Amino acid sequence: DASAASVAAAAARSAAAEKPFSTTVATPEALLDAGAGSYDVVCALEVLEHVADDAAFADALSALCRPGGHVFVSTLNRTPLAYGAAVVVAERWLGLLPRGTHDYEKFRTPDEVAALLG
Repeated sequence: DASAASVAAAAARSAAAEKPFSTTVATPEALLDAGAGSYDVVCALEVLEHVADDAAFADALSALCRPGGHVFVSTLNRTPLAYGAAVVVAERWLGLLPRGTHDYEKFRTPDEVAALLG
């Protein structure tokens, strides 16, 4: 994860887990640049709508996944319901997220995500 706060939370869970796991603060592109190995599972959950170049990001995810491994991606679907939940409710009404966290134009449909991952 590129967020130090998210990685710290994951590290705390790992310490308490029956099977600990490793955590790293980095983007997929930075991991590739650092010569990271390949992984059985690569997850990008609720991040695709925040990256500058989603095609490059998806390519990096695929490059980090070993042959026969799995890439899991979740993101906000570009629907009126998702806009209402993420932007109107979470950002504007409840203030759970800073205004501008989400750009509706960067939400991706399932077909668009599938095409990105090839």
